[in-house]
Amino acid sequence: MKIVWTQLALADLDAAYNYIAASNPNAAIDIIDHIEKALDQLIKYPEIGQFCRFPGTRELIITRTPFIIPYRVQADQIEILAIIHGARRWSDKL
Repeated sequence: MKIVWTQLALADLDAAYNYIAASNPNAAIDIIDHIEKALDQLIKYPEIGQFCRFPGTRELIITRTPFIIPYRVQADQIEILAIIHGARRWSDKL
């Protein structure tokens, strides 16, 4: 399995990093590390996330962070759809 990022997900990740780094660069790096470790587990266990509110998708809750990653498992890849702060409204774009 490989990870494929949508443009929306990459933009979300960049925005989250920049927002956190503006006040605490070390915390921003820690968040990215947590996300990377969670995605490493996701590659090993693609069904680890719970079913998502959108048909055909799952969501991975990133522990020790406020972030949730909605994703879709396809034949040979995992498509990362977005990086969403748990306190924000979900977009209907997914």
